[in-house]
Amino acid sequence: MDSTVQQEEMVRIVNHPSAHVLLTECRGKTTGPEVFADRMRRIGHILAFPVLANLKTKTRWVETPLNVDAEGADFDGRVALVPIMRAGAILLDGFRAFLRNPLIWHFSVARDHRTLEPQIYGVKAPDHVSNSLQKVVVLEIMLATGGSATTTITILKERGAKNIVFVCVVAAPEGIARLTSEHPDVPIYTVAIDERLTGEGEFFPHGYIVPGLGDAGDRIFPLE
Repeated sequence: MDSTVQQEEMVRIVNHPSAHVLLTECRGKTTGPEVFADRMRRIGHILAFPVLANLKTKTRWVETPLNVDAEGADFDGRVALVPIMRAGAILLDGFRAFLRNPLIWHFSVARDHRTLEPQIYGVKAPDHVSNSLQKVVVLEIMLATGGSATTTITILKERGAKNIVFVCVVAAPEGIARLTSEHPDVPIYTVAIDERLTGEGEFFPHGYIVPGLGDAGDRIFPLE
């Protein structure tokens, strides 16, 4: 299959007007940490709808205040949410709001600013992932080079994870190409696909998404 065709098949753009309005606020360089974090949380709620739309359910009966049994639904299997720290954690609330007792795993990843390759410095996930999970949802705000995403997904697969999806807010073509190349079975959900990554010697450090929104982690968790 042609790589361009495969990318088009695996990338799902969440084209929601509210998401675009919220993302525009986040892009603005004068937007402060509290507003930035709040808008990202709201985007997380919007992203959760299409990502979780095909979850399987089973019949559940409840007794109403009229002492009558009503037929309803419950999820037929659990979902694991996997934020890539730091920034990915801000999307958790949006997904937890629509799930019953999701599993929460964490991958702490830092990018080497010289090589742009990821460095894993913490993993909180089971060594052996249950086959009973309906879906494993990896969360990250930015898909830039794709290094953190591909490394996280590789580790999850090595531990037995299946039905993995990757969710972000902004993606670069370079990151999409790498992720679809290394993990062609993993769908990508994003609000926006930006132009490119910065190159060496440009106006901003190497490997940032253009136009992007800067360093999402630093904007949510300011160091100074």
